Amino acid sequence: MTGLLIYALPAKGQTVAGRIYFSNQPFSNNNVGSKKNFISGEYIYGRLELDSTTIQKAFRIFEPNENYPHAYFFYRVYIYYNGKEMGFNSSVNLCLLKGNARKNNWFNFDVLPEPAKATTVLGGTYRFEYYTLGTAPLYRLIDPYNFKQNGEYKILVKFYYESYDVWNNMEPVEKWPKLEEEFSFMFSDKDVPMLKKNEKAADAVIQKKGLQ
Repeated sequence: MTGLLIYALPAKGQTVAGRIYFSNQPFSNNNVGSKKNFISGEYIYGRLELDSTTIQKAFRIFEPNENYPHAYFFYRVYIYYNGKEMGFNSSVNLCLLKGNARKNNWFNFDVLPEPAKATTVLGGTYRFEYYTLGTAPLYRLIDPYNFKQNGEYKILVKFYYESYDVWNNMEPVEKWPKLEEEFSFMFSDKDVPMLKKNEKAADAVIQKKGLQ
C-alpha cells in the first residue's frame, strides 16, 4: 500500500451499495432536505449513505497503524458541460475519516460550504500533518478553464479507494470500490468573486482546526 496514488482515475470501479445526497444546508443524521439542482451562489453539502455495512468494509479501508496513522478515502469532483468533461481535482483529494468515522455507514462532507461551517479535511498525502490541508475541491476548480461560460454544468462527486489482492498487489482501477453521484450546477460568473473568497476562507478554517 502506498497511499500516494492521488492522480489515479477510478473510471470504472465497482459500485458500493449506497447513495450520495446533496443539500444547501449541512446534513445531520439523515438526508432530509436533499436536492439535485443548485446555483453557483448557493452553499452545497453532501451526505454519503451505505445500504448495509460500514465505510471501512465497503471501501476496504485499512485499519490505521504506525505507518499509516490516518484512515481516509479519496474524494474527487468532475465537471461536465454539454456532456464534455471539463476538469477534475487531481491533487489534495485524500479525505480524512476522523476518529471512528470509518466505522459508520454514513459520512457528511462539504462540496461548497459556508466557510465557518467547513468540516471536511483534505490532504495531498496520507500523512495529513505534513501537507497543507484544504477542503471542498469544487471551490478550487472554479476557474476559466473549467467554467468557460455561464450555464448549466453537471458536477460528479466520487468517493473511492485503491484495492489490493491477496498477495498485496494493487488491483486494476476497474476493481476499486467507488460510490458516485451528480448534481446540476447553474454557473454564473457574477458569483466568482464570492466563490474565490470562500475558497480561501474555508481552507483557512480547516488549516486552523487541523486534524481535529
